[in-house]
Amino acid sequence: MTIADFYIERGNNKLCVYADGHTYHERTEEQASHDKNIDRKLQEFGYRVMRFTGKEINDNIDSIIKDIKAWFDKSI
Repeated sequence: MTIADFYIERGNNKLCVYADGHTYHERTEEQASHDKNIDRKLQEFGYRVMRFTGKEINDNIDSIIKDIKAWFDKSI
């Protein structure tokens, strides 16, 4: 179905992190819909999904790391 850019598992908590570039994601309505369907399916299977754009990663990496650490701390 998909391969996450980063995957973290802690106990029963599973996190899939995606770094989405504009070229392959959200360039068309079909691509955006495809990603949303993947997210829904993963959530049905008990995964938490985080998606970040290339711009977010370049401009706000500290905030992204904070979000991931917050999830990690909650999964203890």
